[in-house]
Amino acid sequence: MTTKKKTTTKKPKSVWETLSRIDVNEHTEDKGGLTYLSWAWAWGICKDHYPDATFIKHTNCIDFPCFKDDNGFAFVKVTVTIQGESVTEFLPVLDFRNAPIENPNAFAVNTALQRCLAKSLAYFGLGHYIYAGEDMPRFLREEAIKKIEKHDKENDGYIDKIKDHFKVDKIESLDDLKLELIIDKLNKNKETA
Repeated sequence: MTTKKKTTTKKPKSVWETLSRIDVNEHTEDKGGLTYLSWAWAWGICKDHYPDATFIKHTNCIDFPCFKDDNGFAFVKVTVTIQGESVTEFLPVLDFRNAPIENPNAFAVNTALQRCLAKSLAYFGLGHYIYAGEDMPRFLREEAIKKIEKHDKENDGYIDKIKDHFKVDKIESLDDLKLELIIDKLNKNKETA
């Protein structure tokens, strides 16, 4: 009697699981104290993972890609579709100080559309951590903490030293920058060992 091998099909990762794990820091820019993900890189990364992804820049009744509210302020609207799921985002048209614009020029509208596209992609996970005010994806935070915990098992008391040094109760309380510094130090120590 022959036995059949049981085949297991691995459940494909969701769009969120895939895109939220990508570190996009090398493609960001700081403007006016805020961090922006380059729309060109955001869209390129999205298409690398989901070639069938699409987006629509919505237009008003005269086919202009900008709308106005009751107070005369302008906003744009973009819809991104990935694997049959769509996200529509609205974004105000802002000036260089991030103040709303009443009568925007074409450049301001185009800039808002591109920012809106990048923000729509964040709803799918790409660069989401930037909008959450974090410096690295949660996945990388978790990996950093695991690496520190592993080092602590090999070098008893390492986590206690970190907590004492940074005056925290637990390493999860450390911000992204401090975690990156610790990981860099561990990597350098490993290279010199």
